[in-house]
Amino acid sequence: MDAAKTQIIVFDWGNTLMQVFPEYTGAMVNWQRVAEVPGARQALSTLAGKYRLVVATNAADSSSTQVRAALDRVGLGEHIEMVLTRHELMACKPSREFFNALALKLGANHADLIFVGDEFVNDVMGPHSAGWRTIWLNPGRRLAPEAHPIQDAELQNLHQLPDVLECGFLPSVAECLVWLKQYGGSDSLLGHVRKVAAIAYAIAVQIGRCGVNVNPILAHRGGLLHDLAKGIARHDRSGKNHGELAAEILLAHHQSSLSEIARRHILFGILDDAIKPRTWEEKLVYYADKWVEGGSLVGLTERIQALRRRYNLDGDKLEKTWVLLREIEGEIQSAAGMSETEFTVYLQDSVEKR
Repeated sequence: MDAAKTQIIVFDWGNTLMQVFPEYTGAMVNWQRVAEVPGARQALSTLAGKYRLVVATNAADSSSTQVRAALDRVGLGEHIEMVLTRHELMACKPSREFFNALALKLGANHADLIFVGDEFVNDVMGPHSAGWRTIWLNPGRRLAPEAHPIQDAELQNLHQLPDVLECGFLPSVAECLVWLKQYGGSDSLLGHVRKVAAIAYAIAVQIGRCGVNVNPILAHRGGLLHDLAKGIARHDRSGKNHGELAAEILLAHHQSSLSEIARRHILFGILDDAIKPRTWEEKLVYYADKWVEGGSLVGLTERIQALRRRYNLDGDKLEKTWVLLREIEGEIQSAAGMSETEFTVYLQDSVEKR
C-alpha cells in the first residue's frame, strides 16, 4: 500500500489498544491494573514512522491527557501523535459529526483515513458512513451484523495490522457493485452474486472460528465479483468463458486474488487441475455459487439440476463434477465442524435470516 495516500491511522482506545477491566471505574490512568491489548505494542512500533498514529475515543471518564497517561503506563504513548476524545470533538461515535470533526482536526480527507476498532457500530459503521476505510478488530470472529460485511479488513490480533496494510485493501462493497453495473450486470445477476457472497462470507467466518486460515472479506468480495463479466461474455468473440474474462478485468484492476477466484469458479473447472479452486477463498466461492439459483438459496442438488436443464450439460461430465463438488462440500463441512444438517441450518440462519 502507498503510505502517502493513507497517512493517518486512527485507533479506538478501550479494548482496541488497551484492555477494559469492568471491575474498575473512573479514569483508566488511575486503575490499579492496566494492560495493552495483545499485539498492540508490536503493531504500533512497526507502523510508527510510516503512518501518523492517532487515538480517538468516546471515553467519558478520561481527558485526552489522561488517555495519553494511561497509554504511557503500558509503553504505547510514545507512538501516538495525538489523542482526541469526545470532549475535544464535541460529538460521540458513531455520529458523522464525530468523524467530520476528527478529520478536520487532522487536516485530512475522509478517504485518506483508516479507523481501527473493536466495536462494529462505533468503529466500523460510524467511520464507514463518513467515507473512511475501516478495519474491524474481531478476535472472536463474529459475523458482521448484516449478511454483507462493510468493513475493509478484519484482524483477530493487532499484530496482523501492518501486514494487512502492506497488502492493500480489497474493493469496497460499493465499488464492487459499481464494477458489476459497469460491466453489464443485470438486477438478477446482482441478486445472485450478493447471495453467493453472503454464503462465502458466512462459511469463512465459521471455518475461521475452527482454526482455518481464511480471509472472510476476500471470500465475500470474491463472491460479489465472481460473475463480473457475465453481462459482457455473451457478446465476446474471444472464445473465453466469463470466468476468464472476469479474471482479466480484475487483474487489470490489480486484484490478483479476486482474479483467481473468478477464474476458478466455473462449474467444470474442478475437472481441470490447472484451473480448479485451490485456496480456501476460491473453494468457498466455487461452492457457494453452486448453492444459489438466481437470488435464492436452494442447495447443491436443485442448483445443479437447474444448470443441467438451462445449458443442456453433458451428463457424464456433470456426474464427475458432482462427485468432486461433494468432496469439496465434505471438506468444507469438516472444516466448519458441522454435520450436513447443522451446516444447512447455519447457512439459512446466517444468510436468510439476517
